[in-house]
Amino acid sequence: MRGSPRARRRILLGALCGAAGLLASGCGVPTTRTAVSLPANDRVVAGSTTPSSTTTTTTLAKTTSKQTTVYFFRSDHLLVGVHRSWIGKVTPDAALFLLEEGPYASEKNLTTYVPPASSATAEKQSIVVRNGIAHVPLDGNAYGTLYATELSSALGQIVVTLMMNFAYIKGVDFTLHAEGLAPVPFNYTPAGTTVGSPVTIQTYASLLPVQKPSGTSAKTKKK
Repeated sequence: MRGSPRARRRILLGALCGAAGLLASGCGVPTTRTAVSLPANDRVVAGSTTPSSTTTTTTLAKTTSKQTTVYFFRSDHLLVGVHRSWIGKVTPDAALFLLEEGPYASEKNLTTYVPPASSATAEKQSIVVRNGIAHVPLDGNAYGTLYATELSSALGQIVVTLMMNFAYIKGVDFTLHAEGLAPVPFNYTPAGTTVGSPVTIQTYASLLPVQKPSGTSAKTKKK
């Protein structure tokens, strides 16, 4: 699914730093990542209705599990939505966390390019929505060295997941964050370019199934 080695190229964090006018010597990225630790009662474990953290029976009885939809790739490299459960209010950060968890073991036909949850997207910096634009910080450890096709696929998953779940989000603006460096604009598209304006579902339309117009038929009439 990643294509041949020649068809892939690294999106190097050092190159992005250079484009931003930073010293290349300061563009090193740590090799370790911090696991995400969510507050009590904030997630539902796959295949269970019991929160991952310890709680009381009374709290469980009053807690409501809500559904949201995250998007993974099927075998033809097109996105498909799958339902996930979340205890509490479903926010953009919650939807992204569920996306970062990836497909369940039983969903063998699905693939994700979104790296596992990291401190940059979950703890240190949350998604902020201003004037309809979701500002999403990305962890340089996880996203800075993805191949081009992997990167555009991952960002496409995030954009579709956010915009399909939250009607008030009209676009997404990504920035890449690394320790000791200023944030770098990171709106990478399937065309292999980084754009300055926010990206939308239309930016990643090539990753979506083509819907047949209503009222059409697969059969053609013989003349």
